[in-house]
Amino acid sequence: MSVVQQVLNIVLHIAVILTITYLPCAAQTTSKSNLQYSKGIHQLKQGDKSKAIASFKKTIQKDTTHFGACLMLVKLYLNLQQVEKAKPYLARLQQLDCTPENCLEKEYYLAYIDLLAQNYKDANRKAESIITAASQLEQPDFYLISKCYNMLGYLDAMEYPVETKKNSVVVSVRALQNAKTMLQEALKFNPEAQIAAKNYNIVTTALKIQPFKIEPYPKDYFSIETATKKIFTTPSEEKNTLMPDNLKDLAKEWNTFDEVVLMLDASGSMRTLLSNTSTSRFEQGQQLSDKLIHYFNLKVKVGLVLVAGECGVVPKFYYPTLENRSDLTKALEKFKADGHTPINDALTLVPKLLQLKSPAKHKAVIFITDGIDSCDPQLTCELTASLGAVGVAVHIINLESSISDEEYDNYLCMTASSGGTLRYISTENQLEMYKQIQMEDYLVLPKLEKVESTAVASL
Repeated sequence: MSVVQQVLNIVLHIAVILTITYLPCAAQTTSKSNLQYSKGIHQLKQGDKSKAIASFKKTIQKDTTHFGACLMLVKLYLNLQQVEKAKPYLARLQQLDCTPENCLEKEYYLAYIDLLAQNYKDANRKAESIITAASQLEQPDFYLISKCYNMLGYLDAMEYPVETKKNSVVVSVRALQNAKTMLQEALKFNPEAQIAAKNYNIVTTALKIQPFKIEPYPKDYFSIETATKKIFTTPSEEKNTLMPDNLKDLAKEWNTFDEVVLMLDASGSMRTLLSNTSTSRFEQGQQLSDKLIHYFNLKVKVGLVLVAGECGVVPKFYYPTLENRSDLTKALEKFKADGHTPINDALTLVPKLLQLKSPAKHKAVIFITDGIDSCDPQLTCELTASLGAVGVAVHIINLESSISDEEYDNYLCMTASSGGTLRYISTENQLEMYKQIQMEDYLVLPKLEKVESTAVASL
């Protein structure tokens, strides 16, 4: 690194410190709490639950309204079977605003507490309601739906026991069959649900039958379009294999934003060709950006910045959210991929591209990339945390087929610290979120016995 570049990096560090220092007090607090929260997520990813709990508690000390930290503490304490410790944070969650997805998670844990308190009817009603709502999201939450079906299977088996023995519970054949059906659904929505699989084996063992091989539901299971596909298509409707099949659905979800800045990585590595094609990652990124511009509602103000060039240098190509969309499309066609990946320089530019003083609440950056900052990756998380503090979430679409641990950690910090999401294009040509940190609730059935037919007749 040249002396000039070193000086520029020092200047950039000072600029970031000044940016965070002169944020309003509330924003400074949120920025620090977001960093603490992302630290907890990293510790949880490393498997250190005790340190993660400490970090989430510190997050709440800095920001008492931090929904994510409260939710993670509920999950962790229930995972550790420390129900009483989870309850205060669940009570706090009920007082906080949340996104539709987060609200459904909150409702699930309220149902979970009902179940533990043997308020079975309330738990059943809530679980069924969550399944309906989760299936109607722009991107149905298969993971949450699976957990609800596991809960319903547990309820079917345990709500009306015939007899409770020291080491087992005796239940009717009908209850076991109903539980089996619910648990099969749980595994169809999430084949990796270990607790549901364990419960399914307990139920089939009690029924004295062999477990069936369960085929998972496709990702478009709830899509109305799959039931009304056109037989003939015009050339413009033909499938573009470079575009994820669910991009339009995701754009609908993102239409809740008032302002969006598209950040397109145009570094040298984006010239890499996609597998078995003559198309580069950059060309794919251009098409993704162009499609999103057209898919967004007209009420969504869209800006654009090209992430390329040298470290410590303001990006050459950027357009504020008041720019005409046709101009953004034309600009995309002119871009070429070359140089480093100065993400930090682009992120420092974002506040100038957004109309931050407007009353609009939902603002976002959508970053299409194949790598992390070339200059100072550790600084990136501080910048995204400061954006999150003023209500700007950073969402990432990664174009690489595989990523290193360093890249994943950096992406995770960028999204967790700002309230964004991390997605990739799967082999099924879907934009999917990287596997979330999943924590089972240990809603495990005891050993079950079925009532024989003669016993049923005598009841």
